Order: sequence, then C-alpha cells, then structure tokens
Amino acid sequence: MKKIFFILLFMLCTVSSATTPTKYDAMIESQCHYIVNGTGVDNDFTHVYMAGLVTKRVYTTDFKYLTKIAKTSTRQNTIKIACEEALLNTSNLKFDVKFKNGLSITLDTRYAKHSKRK
Repeated sequence: MKKIFFILLFMLCTVSSATTPTKYDAMIESQCHYIVNGTGVDNDFTHVYMAGLVTKRVYTTDFKYLTKIAKTSTRQNTIKIACEEALLNTSNLKFDVKFKNGLSITLDTRYAKHSKRK
C-alpha cells in the first residue's frame, strides 16, 4: 500500500513539473536570483511554494537518506542551497524542474553526489 502511495505521488509530481506554466517558472527563477544574488524579485507566493516543496520533500524522504542539511538546517537555508544548485544547472530543463532537482541533491544522500556546488 505504501509503494502504491509513493508511485502515485511520484506520478503527480512528474505531471505537475511538466505542466508548470512559463510565468510561474520565471517567478521561481527570479525568486532564486533574489535569494542568492539579491537581483531578482521577491514574491511571497513563490517563496511559500518553494517552502512547501522543501517540506514535502523532507516529509516524503526516508529519514535514513536525509542529509545533514535536511536534519539540522532551517527551511530558508535549504531553499538558498537548492536555488544555488538550480542556478548552477546548465541544462535546458524548466527552472521548476531544476529547483526540484536541486532540492533532491540538497536533501537526499542518494543524490548529493551530483552536487555542482563546491
């Protein structure tokens, strides 16, 4: 039953990532630039969305796979690190997907080895 739940959750996340409107994608990228460099636009809606993604990712990851950052850091610091990962990602994916990938790298030990941060 637990596997079915996580498969459905994965499918839902995949579909929502693929259908993120360009407007929201640009808002997330601008928010990341604001958090990391101070050059973007601060948007409360986008910040709450990003904080929700962090909370969801920590909740759905098995505790034994959580990184030290996930266990001890604040949500704001976690968002900043995930934004740094997303901004360093040079692929042609939507920025929403890059941010979620950055979250995976930041919060899950199985993906941490793919970090582009030094």
